[in-house]
Amino acid sequence: MESPDSSEYDVENEFQKIVSPLLQHSRISYFCFVRRYKDNSRVCLSTHRHWNRAYISEKLFIFDIFEKEECFLNNDYMLWDTLEKNKVYELAKSDFDIIHHLTMVEKRLEFTDFFHFGSNIKENIVQNSEYLKNIDVLTLFTQYFKDSISSILPAVERLQIEKHHATSCLNSDNEDLLLNDFSLLVDAIPINRYYFMLDNKQIYLSKREFECVKWLVRGKSATEIAKILSISQKTVQKHIENVKNKMNCYKQSTLIYKLLSENYFSSLLF
Repeated sequence: MESPDSSEYDVENEFQKIVSPLLQHSRISYFCFVRRYKDNSRVCLSTHRHWNRAYISEKLFIFDIFEKEECFLNNDYMLWDTLEKNKVYELAKSDFDIIHHLTMVEKRLEFTDFFHFGSNIKENIVQNSEYLKNIDVLTLFTQYFKDSISSILPAVERLQIEKHHATSCLNSDNEDLLLNDFSLLVDAIPINRYYFMLDNKQIYLSKREFECVKWLVRGKSATEIAKILSISQKTVQKHIENVKNKMNCYKQSTLIYKLLSENYFSSLLF
C-alpha cells in the first residue's frame, strides 16, 4: 500500500512537470492554483512553498480579496497592482519577493478556480503590460493546466481536504528557471482539450475540434480549413458538427456567436 508521504511526493512531482512549460518559457517565476469549494474548503498547488505556508499559518486569507465570496470575479482577471494596498500583497512583496501578480478567475457552480501568476523582484520582472498583451497565452495555459491536473486532483483533495481540512498546500520550490519569452510558451504547452462552461455545465473541445472552429470563426470555409490542417473536408465538417452538437447549435451562425460569447474561449480564437 502506498504511504501518504509517497503519495504527496508523487503529486508534487507531477505538479512540477505540469507547470514546467510556464516556468521555463516565460519570466513568470510564481504560479499558484487554488480551487475553493462552496463549503469554503480548498485545495492549493503552488511553486512557492514558504509563501503558502505563511498564507495559511498567518491566516492571510482573511484579508485576501479573492477569498471573499462577495468579491469573486466571474471568468475574469485582475492585476494585483490595481488593488488598494492590502496586507496580503504587501507581505508577498516585502517578505517573499513576489511582485506584479495577475490572477485569473473561473467561477463554476460547485467551485471557483484561481490561477495566480507572479514574478520575483530579484529576477527579470514581468510587467503588467506583458500580462495584458499575453492574456490569450495565459488562458491557453490554464486550459492545459485544468486538463492535466485532472489526473492528480483526487489525490490532492484526499491529502488536503480529508486529512488537513483544507488548511495546507502542496508546493514545489522552483529554482534555476529559464527566463525566456512568452512567445515560446505557446509552442511549449501540450494542450489536448479546451474547457469552458455552457448553460452551467462544463464541456470541452478536442484539440482538432478547436482548430477547426478557430478557422471557422476567422471566416474560412471547410475546404480552406481542410487545406490548412492537412485533413479531408469531410473530417472538418465532422468536427464542426461535433462542436455544434456539444454547444446545442443547429446553425453555423449560432455556433460562431456562442463561441465568441464565451470570454475565456473567445480570447484563444484570434
